[in-house]
Amino acid sequence: MLKRTSKFAAMLLAGLALGYVAASAHAAAGNADPRTAALQGALTGTPDGLASLDAWLGEPSALPALTAARAGSLIGDLRRLLRQGNTTVVQAAAERISRAALSGMRELRVARAAVPSNIHLGDGRFGFAFQPPGAQAPQQFTAISPGDPRIAGRNLKAVRSTNDQHVLRSGIVGIESVKLAMPSGNWRVLVLTSDDGPLSNAEPFGREVRVNNDTFQLASSRPNQWLQGATIGDGAAGGSPSGGVLMLPGRVSNATLTIAFSGGDSPTYVCAIIVEPADKPSLLRSGRDLQALLDPRTDTSAIAEAVAAIDDAIGALLADIPTAAGPGAGPDQLAQQLGLNNPPSPQQPAVSPN
Repeated sequence: MLKRTSKFAAMLLAGLALGYVAASAHAAAGNADPRTAALQGALTGTPDGLASLDAWLGEPSALPALTAARAGSLIGDLRRLLRQGNTTVVQAAAERISRAALSGMRELRVARAAVPSNIHLGDGRFGFAFQPPGAQAPQQFTAISPGDPRIAGRNLKAVRSTNDQHVLRSGIVGIESVKLAMPSGNWRVLVLTSDDGPLSNAEPFGREVRVNNDTFQLASSRPNQWLQGATIGDGAAGGSPSGGVLMLPGRVSNATLTIAFSGGDSPTYVCAIIVEPADKPSLLRSGRDLQALLDPRTDTSAIAEAVAAIDDAIGALLADIPTAAGPGAGPDQLAQQLGLNNPPSPQQPAVSPN
């Protein structure tokens, strides 16, 4: 992996790829635009750089086609860098771009949804409300409070913002896992939270959720990253409060549904969980594009087309490598070009097709 030995080295590396030094100076000042930071991250492979690459390619509102277009544009810049003979660095950067793009397209998103005061479950659904002991649960919901064996976590704390029975008015902080008795079959799980609670700026669902044997990565669960335009049932009526909703598939084979949260930088905050049959329409209503972001499996053809576009871009890059290789590709000369004290290792992983 390429080692960054100074801010100047990283700045110059991004400048070479973009073809001008002004952008590098901008990056060195800490004000790089997201695209420049993403390209720099692909080239350097540092943790901060990869985070910038992931953030730009995996932007929560980016559909697969946009992610593929962004990845293709970065790979196009790498093709221009090949003219300098930097094949080793370019191949490693292309691998990082491809990996980040694929990861971003498969991550789950959180929707901001209007939630009515009285949610009518019906149709074989189950509702669970997380709240302080003794509080009355919303109609058709089962109350769960700290100390209940169905939930686990460190320092569980129940909070309630008002005395009404709206599912978003109460919740439990610090839930790490929920274990619910559920008939075997395929289910759809809606996890609700509120940014009007104690963790208004945090990641209420963490960055990774496991449902029984299936693990899902989240693009982000911070409220400022929630996608707009969804409702729970007829939640759009009457100015209903809004909260964050995460939609998950749940396959149950042993009459138990387990949901585990991890990877966040703060405790979780869960207000309610609704479990509904997967073969029936969901209470969570949204447009087609939003649905595809909330559940990437909704439109697998869009992801397949995006993957093919990235493969084409990488194929064009690989086709250029034989003509770019030559005396200029030597590690020592490459290090001199990039302003590095230590030449990069010539043993870098080859780009693997998606």
